[in-house]
Amino acid sequence: MFKCIDDNPPPANILGICDLVALPRPESGYNLFGPFSYSYSSPEENAISWISLILAESETLEEDTCSETDESTSWFCLMRDPRTGDHLSGQGFESFSRHLSSLEHEKERFDYLPFESLENKDIAREEDENPPTIVRNQPKMATPEEAVAVTSVFWDINTFPVPPGFDAHLVSLCIKRFLEKHGYSGRLTITAVGHLSHIPDCILRALSSTGITLCHAPRGSKDIKSPVSVDF
Repeated sequence: MFKCIDDNPPPANILGICDLVALPRPESGYNLFGPFSYSYSSPEENAISWISLILAESETLEEDTCSETDESTSWFCLMRDPRTGDHLSGQGFESFSRHLSSLEHEKERFDYLPFESLENKDIAREEDENPPTIVRNQPKMATPEEAVAVTSVFWDINTFPVPPGFDAHLVSLCIKRFLEKHGYSGRLTITAVGHLSHIPDCILRALSSTGITLCHAPRGSKDIKSPVSVDF
């Protein structure tokens, strides 16, 4: 995660589908988009929510466009390897699934989290929960420099979940189509960050199959500032 930002210095683009405080500061030099609300509709012209983004873009996609990638998608876990001190990582969904169910992961989870945080709570947003009221306007059209720069998307999947019944295979394409409409055509990376043990395997597998990187954050949304926000 930090490597993604380090490898793509300004004027790279960052789309944060997350809380405002998780983004780098404006003076960082990045072209920042975000945050979105989950489902709140604002009377403000051009305001957009996470749900309206993916539902609107999915209506323009052909059924046969939700193709899977042959590449082995990477994953990360914010808990550290006790032997090296590095964040745990790997390639491919099967490898990720084995890690989450491993005794090593469970042991590190107990070491990483305070006792009161170890309860198996469903921290994903409920459909009828009051959504946040912060709304981000749609981004301006890209400048020539921004248009070809790398765009890194950091997505808080616990606070901004895949809507019930929505095909998770389409999320990546919807984000890509949204950016293309605003002139962004450079390389795109998408990272789903959150307490991924609380996300159904079928959703994680679908996201991984379309090239979205999975990043397990044991404290869920509370951890997202760690990999995204950088002091400049």
